[in-house]
Amino acid sequence: MKQKKGFLHSFTLQGFQENLETARAAKEHYQESVAEMQARGAAVKEVYNEKYKAITGKGLPLLMPRKHGVYRLSRIIVNWNKNTVNIHLHGHKIGLLNTKRAYIEKVILKRLPDMNDHDAIHAAFYVSPRKWKIPMFSPHARYRNATSAPLAARLSAAIKDPNISFSQ
Repeated sequence: MKQKKGFLHSFTLQGFQENLETARAAKEHYQESVAEMQARGAAVKEVYNEKYKAITGKGLPLLMPRKHGVYRLSRIIVNWNKNTVNIHLHGHKIGLLNTKRAYIEKVILKRLPDMNDHDAIHAAFYVSPRKWKIPMFSPHARYRNATSAPLAARLSAAIKDPNISFSQ
């Protein structure tokens, strides 16, 4: 029969060593299970890619990142450079208990010869990993349809440039 140990046992050297061994064993078990799950996920992804190639005859298409959170737009800054366009989207996210979290997203796109401000802002909204809402009576209300509309084919060259970058 296992002897029940008292509260003060954990403060002794023997109790501390037992707790440490238990923690090490739990950590090893956790690391093994994480590695197993990652291996299973990689195998599933590989099978999916092979089936997609078998069905369509080509690789996976370039997918845009998922949208994380909804931010309210407060200001847009567009800077035109020689070869690039820098778009700064200023906004805030309203959380629980009306707490506001300020956020600035900077998107750098390749400058196209026929690109104007509206096109650049539309492309910035399209590639942004966040979802942006524009209030009805804000000065930027004319860009409301740009947040959800599909991107024009001529603007896809600005997005698919390998030098596109995001910063926060």
